[in-house]
Amino acid sequence: MANTVAKKLLDEGKRHLKSDNIDKALRSLEKAFREDKKDTEIMSYYGMCKAVRGGRVGLGIELCIQAIKGDHRKGDYYLNLGKVFVAAGNIKGAVLVFRKGLNFDHKNSELIRALTGLGYRSRPAIRVIERSNPINRFFGKLMRKKQSPEQAEGT
Repeated sequence: MANTVAKKLLDEGKRHLKSDNIDKALRSLEKAFREDKKDTEIMSYYGMCKAVRGGRVGLGIELCIQAIKGDHRKGDYYLNLGKVFVAAGNIKGAVLVFRKGLNFDHKNSELIRALTGLGYRSRPAIRVIERSNPINRFFGKLMRKKQSPEQAEGT
């Protein structure tokens, strides 16, 4: 990112997002986007805010997808696109995007939290029997114990 003004505005916008002040975040990110329209990180965050707060879902999807095309290995870009899908009411699309993001950034706790917040659960240990079967529950608990704490949140 060559533009330091845009970088400062982006950082300010991300701070506002962390404190759940999306209105201030949108204002900061809008200014950052005017300063640097080619930066993928600004594009992603601005697109998400514009869709979630500004109601411009189409623009949000377009900007988030452009950001992912620019750098497809950033989990936060998938998180932002997923939030746009949630804002649009497309839960299935959001789940797919969050899961794809975890393929690139499998320790991203925000992606894991977003998936579990939507009620996503991993497949049962033994797929041919019901999830509530005691055998499945036993093996599920056993498998979770072997996972790291970040991975266990996603199940």
